[in-house]
Amino acid sequence: MTIELSYNSNFMRLQDNVVSYGYKNSSIANGIDTTQYKALYDASCKQLLADRQILSRILTGCVPEYKDLSAQDIEELYIESVPRISEVPVHHNTMPRITGIDKEDSTVEEGKVVFDILFKASFPDTGRTGQLIIDVEAQNAFKPPYPLESRMMYYLGRLLSRQHDTEFKNDEYGKLKKVYSIWICTNATGKFRNTINMYPIAEKHIEGYAKWNQKDYDLMTGIMIGIDTSRPAAGHGLLRMLGILLSDQISAENKKAILTREFGIRMSEQLNKEMTHMCNLSEGVFAHG
Repeated sequence: MTIELSYNSNFMRLQDNVVSYGYKNSSIANGIDTTQYKALYDASCKQLLADRQILSRILTGCVPEYKDLSAQDIEELYIESVPRISEVPVHHNTMPRITGIDKEDSTVEEGKVVFDILFKASFPDTGRTGQLIIDVEAQNAFKPPYPLESRMMYYLGRLLSRQHDTEFKNDEYGKLKKVYSIWICTNATGKFRNTINMYPIAEKHIEGYAKWNQKDYDLMTGIMIGIDTSRPAAGHGLLRMLGILLSDQISAENKKAILTREFGIRMSEQLNKEMTHMCNLSEGVFAHG
């Protein structure tokens, strides 16, 4: 399966040049600055994470609804839509929706802010029907000038509110689909390295013991994943897989061997290509940095 990136056309040409000739070629290296390298690196990172094999392992590794399922079953049976990469805007004055959205959408005031990877997945056999809407964010700047947790909550709110007129109309709030926003922080530091934190909506009894229907308020959950790409976690879990996949210190060939041997990931032509691209680009960033 091929997933098209929404790269700027100039960046696509730059990527082809970098991969074809290598960052050491002075005629290429001199014409591409570090910012452009990083933009290409980020785009390649999203492409890797959007592979169905990788997404299925993310779901089984941190989303409770899928914890008892195999990655293969999730990949083949539950991930329903083709992941949309850097296409769907987070906010816009005209309120575009999850479905039927123009790929080029921006505002003068806010600029273009998009969900990194957005897709739908059906509920497993847990007595709850319907779909989940899942956003996966590749966050390379671990300490931006704002709290990542607050941005994650904003994204969750947007994933809910933009379902109006597509998933439900008027006051049919019972038709809202549950949303997840999963943030993969590739440069986590200190105590945040190799960690997974979950932020669900939970009922708390202040007085009395009345229980409301959980499925009617359990509609959004945020997940923060801190990856140590310089020293991937031990074991065979999600943290190790992501640490290997996104490491900028492991060669493409070693990554492929480890991911195949330890996690049973099939090296498709697309996955091979993107892994090689990202490794070449990470070397380019290092050379310019």
